[in-house]
Amino acid sequence: MRYTYAPNFPVMNYNTEQGLFFGGNLWDGRSTGYLLQSPNAEQAQKPPFDPDEMALPDMACIAYRLETAV
Repeated sequence: MRYTYAPNFPVMNYNTEQGLFFGGNLWDGRSTGYLLQSPNAEQAQKPPFDPDEMALPDMACIAYRLETAV
């Protein structure tokens, strides 16, 4: 999904007609939007590290990259 359309995505729900889930953010559905009624708001509250998405397995990697940035 393109980021520019992300604010318009609905809370994750199941489409019975198609038999598929729709809405939410992130590929694995971590930000469903159920809690805050906004997938974007939930995504912003998640930690900024994930070995599958950003190749940042923990907070120490983020600190190192910031420390060594030019």
